[in-house]
Amino acid sequence: MLPALHLVYAVAQPQASDGLSLQYLDNRTVQQFQDLARRRGFVLILDLQIGHGDPLAEVEKIEPYLVQPDVFVALDPEFALADGEKPGEAIGSIDSRDINAVQQYLADLAVAHHLPKKMLIVHQFQDGMIKNAASIQRRGDVDLVIDMDGYGPADIKQVKYLLYGAAPYAPYGGIKVFLQHDPDPLTERQLLGLNPRPSLFVYQ
Repeated sequence: MLPALHLVYAVAQPQASDGLSLQYLDNRTVQQFQDLARRRGFVLILDLQIGHGDPLAEVEKIEPYLVQPDVFVALDPEFALADGEKPGEAIGSIDSRDINAVQQYLADLAVAHHLPKKMLIVHQFQDGMIKNAASIQRRGDVDLVIDMDGYGPADIKQVKYLLYGAAPYAPYGGIKVFLQHDPDPLTERQLLGLNPRPSLFVYQ
């Protein structure tokens, strides 16, 4: 089991002057979390909500962090916005081409900087959040995880995990538990009883 801190680096905003509807954490804050993670023996996952940006371009912005061996990345399609949309108006999406492009970038980055294999997490709780999912590349040089995200009752989340977190188009599946928003958060016993067993557990 590899413990991690999951930090939202790019947060979708209703109003942002950069045209991308994103607000980014400052370097000092990221460094504080990275130092904390390292003191505890954790890795750091930087989460990107995409906004009106391009997934690959947003990942490239955190390259100074990704060239470190203990930093990984997550993409949140929920906040990948169509033109004219604001966060919360609709559930966003990314295409398999975006995921494949980010996987290629991470694989190339690992080779260029002699890094261990990178992990890419993609959140999903509705079918339309990942377009053309069957075309996602299954690679041996990137650990791709589809994380079943979203609030909900335990029984519904277990079903959705089988649809998304355990989906056949990614080698690894995960599930997120919202301790304050899920009406009956999944217990450790329930989580470990899921079949196939998740490779990633996220608590928020």
